[in-house]
Amino acid sequence: MSVEDLFPDYEITSLCVWGDRCRENEYWQSLLRALAEYPGEIIQNQIVSFLFSCGITEKQLEKIRDIFLERM
Repeated sequence: MSVEDLFPDYEITSLCVWGDRCRENEYWQSLLRALAEYPGEIIQNQIVSFLFSCGITEKQLEKIRDIFLERM
């Protein structure tokens, strides 16, 4: 999924306690800038690199994927 594909999903989830979400939101842009500091040519790889830098193991990462993809 490209970053551009993430925008609609992010914006659709604007019914939250943190207020409106839009692709120009500074919090969103800050997150994208922070993730860009991690290795990977696509955002998914940057997120994985970030999680590994936090100490997440491959087994834990697979469990996270299972939860998000509802493969339980």
